[in-house]
Amino acid sequence: MNKDCSSSMISTIFLLLLSFTCSVISQSDSCSTLLSVSNLIPFNTSSLTCVAAWNSEGFILRYAKAGPRLWSFVLSAPDSGTYVAIGFTPNGRMVGSSAVVGWVPGGGGAVVAKQYSLGGYSSSQCPPDQGDLPLVQRSSVLVSKHSRVYLAFQLGTVQPQQNLIYAVGPAGTLPSAGGYLSAHRNMASDTLAAPAAGGGGGGVRIVVRAPAREVRMGAKKHRLEGALEAAAVEAVPEVTIQSLWDQTSVSLPRGSMDCS
Repeated sequence: MNKDCSSSMISTIFLLLLSFTCSVISQSDSCSTLLSVSNLIPFNTSSLTCVAAWNSEGFILRYAKAGPRLWSFVLSAPDSGTYVAIGFTPNGRMVGSSAVVGWVPGGGGAVVAKQYSLGGYSSSQCPPDQGDLPLVQRSSVLVSKHSRVYLAFQLGTVQPQQNLIYAVGPAGTLPSAGGYLSAHRNMASDTLAAPAAGGGGGGVRIVVRAPAREVRMGAKKHRLEGALEAAAVEAVPEVTIQSLWDQTSVSLPRGSMDCS
């Protein structure tokens, strides 16, 4: 009787551990795994260089030079109920740069992605739907799957700015209905390394690089502003996807207008 109970208990514990492990795996991403949403991205992701861009925030960046005047990017990050951002800057600073920002609104709303131009520190200096990034039409999407967001886009340029910035908003805080961002909770800077020759098959680590240099938030607040067309699409089970070039308006809950 006791032997049967012990066996049953061991089996139960094993199943719980297996379930937990599978859950953790499904919600994670790394350069040693394949890009799980490649079939939902409207460009080839099989030869993207992959780097752990910001370890403390779980940011993974995949990118490649796809043509003489074409670059592909996929930023993966945990979905913490706020926005994630990647910016391209000529001098390593946020002000004066342009960024692509994405988030998943609460209540089952359509996912959102916009381009922002960082023009200053106040909300009035950074309205949405502005920026200098040469985004390729119908190539940009935001995908939400297994508690992660995948912000994918292409730039039509010979060489993008090599200085990168990353930012993440306060957990559980979404942009306002007008698209204005709250002050970022954390940010980091990095340099875009040359893609590995021939790429490396989706999700395979090709370039080894130190984590992005994290930047401590000071008293002076930075601010994102800018624009990417946002649109709604029908939700797929466990996956939502949006084309940035559809002109559908998106209604979001109001939030803080301060986007440092």
